[in-house]
Amino acid sequence: MQINHLKQALPIVARAYGESLGLKVRVGGDSAYAIPGEITIPAIDAENKKAAKMAFGFIAHEAAHIQFTDFNVSGAAASSAVRKSLWNAIEDIRIEKAIRARFPGAKSTLEAVVESVTAEGGFPVPSKELGPAKSLIFGSLIKLRSEVLSQKALDPLAEQVEEALEGIFPTTAVTRLFGLLTKVEGCQSSQDVLNLTDDILKMIKDEQEKAEQQQQQQQQQQQQQQQQQDQDSGPQDQDQGGSEEGDSDDSNGGGGSPGEDESNASQDDTGTPDNGKAGESDASGDDSDDPGRNQPQSSAPSDQGEGEGAGEMAKALEAVLNAGHEDVDGTDMYEEVADQLKQMAHQSPGRASMPIPTPTKPSEPQGGRELLASAQQASSALVTVLKALTESRGRTRPDTSIVGRKLHRSKLPKALTGDTRIFRARQETHAVNTAVHVLVDVSGSMNGNEVVLQQATLSLALALDAINGINPGISVFPGYYQHGNTHAFSEVMPLLRHGERVQPNAGRFILRAAGSTPMAEAMWYAASELLRQKEPRKLMLVLTDGDPDDPGAVQDLLQQCRAAGIEVAGIGIGTSSVSIFPVGRIIRSTNELRQALFGLMQDMLVGGLKAA
Repeated sequence: MQINHLKQALPIVARAYGESLGLKVRVGGDSAYAIPGEITIPAIDAENKKAAKMAFGFIAHEAAHIQFTDFNVSGAAASSAVRKSLWNAIEDIRIEKAIRARFPGAKSTLEAVVESVTAEGGFPVPSKELGPAKSLIFGSLIKLRSEVLSQKALDPLAEQVEEALEGIFPTTAVTRLFGLLTKVEGCQSSQDVLNLTDDILKMIKDEQEKAEQQQQQQQQQQQQQQQQQDQDSGPQDQDQGGSEEGDSDDSNGGGGSPGEDESNASQDDTGTPDNGKAGESDASGDDSDDPGRNQPQSSAPSDQGEGEGAGEMAKALEAVLNAGHEDVDGTDMYEEVADQLKQMAHQSPGRASMPIPTPTKPSEPQGGRELLASAQQASSALVTVLKALTESRGRTRPDTSIVGRKLHRSKLPKALTGDTRIFRARQETHAVNTAVHVLVDVSGSMNGNEVVLQQATLSLALALDAINGINPGISVFPGYYQHGNTHAFSEVMPLLRHGERVQPNAGRFILRAAGSTPMAEAMWYAASELLRQKEPRKLMLVLTDGDPDDPGAVQDLLQQCRAAGIEVAGIGIGTSSVSIFPVGRIIRSTNELRQALFGLMQDMLVGGLKAA
């Protein structure tokens, strides 16, 4: 892996980012989803920068929903597909604006997702091909994200939205839609957004009825015009028929008068009187002699086109109101982001998984008192040794120097031999100042060894807690407990958080073995906890009796821990699985556990780690 700094790893950053937004984040699996108080994103290859960008945007957006959306209103909005989708589109704007106000850093995270989605064509401009319902929702989204959230990547598309919508819906409907959308900034709750959604749908219904009425009126006008044209053309055809009949009589009977013959002879071939007025008639546009030219020749087709246009817009508005799930599918941007994250997890899966730890188990007072009594006796010897060793490292001791203000009298004779180190000096050594996190395997294979485990673990915790400069944390994996009717399970469970005292919490160390061996997930949690501590030196000790569920993930994390300066060691009970650790000690049974724990911790704190 190219990332060599653990603090930049997706699970570490995702957990910290989620907590900064007020919720817990799990990294693992292949799906992205949210439930109240928790968000899960899939394990993705750490080198996939786009995936990380999408993941953080998903966290920020879903955190906004969790904190600001009333999910009862969300259920009420689902009375129809278009109502739910339009409500969700507008609610997205409201909650993103709200979370940006509370957590300003979310602004750039959310904008980065919009930029990526826009570049990939995720915000289509409204069109007939897109469909009326999607056009309405995407048009509203583009306009609101551009104008209300100032997401500049959408500005070029926002400039096209109005004209595009007017090619689908009546202009009055588009104008009224934009007017209603200006009320989004005034929405203070999910219910306000639902009320606005209903106002928009009511406006769509009104505009649909108006468009249908307009279509009917235009059809009636067309029918009336057609009837008028039919009536006007009827007498003309009859006159022309009589004239032809009269001409026929003239030719057969020669009944025409000489005056009429001269008049006919004076007409040109077109039948236009050759009296010099034809040009005047053409120039003046006087069509009174031509009943068929009372209306422009294009008027009927134009009216027909307008009628068809009103009909199409009425149908488009009706299609919005009757839209089904397939008609609005794809309008929820963050559903699409979740799908993309899932695809990325399949294409380039990562091994980095950050669990949400099981809540710290309630203390068991009676069992805790008994366990504490036996553990204190066992830990006293280790406390004595460790205190002596660590305190000696923290003290200063006298030394000599070639320069100084005070002579070291006992060293003066050395000056005769040429040794000029005759001045007093004090050499300071560094105190322990170390954060330690111990991980204890309580998988099902440990069943029957719980008593030995809990005594050894609590004894070590007591010893570490008694030494100044050591900040201990203790966790078990997997994490499971049952307390009354309450059940909890996760890959890891803290028994002692960093900064807590051991004795008041001894009742937490009553252990029950169950489940598999999610070592990698537990180590991610421990690493995350260590990186949060102020102590410059950080140690992790893993106790296990079997192979981890994902050995490759453990090896990947060990590399990152080494690069981040976290020292890791392991103790294997009857297993060689700890051979993958920089320092691994193997014991034959739990009977050797206490001595092995104490010895290795002493080496880690004082003597430095050495492979056995």
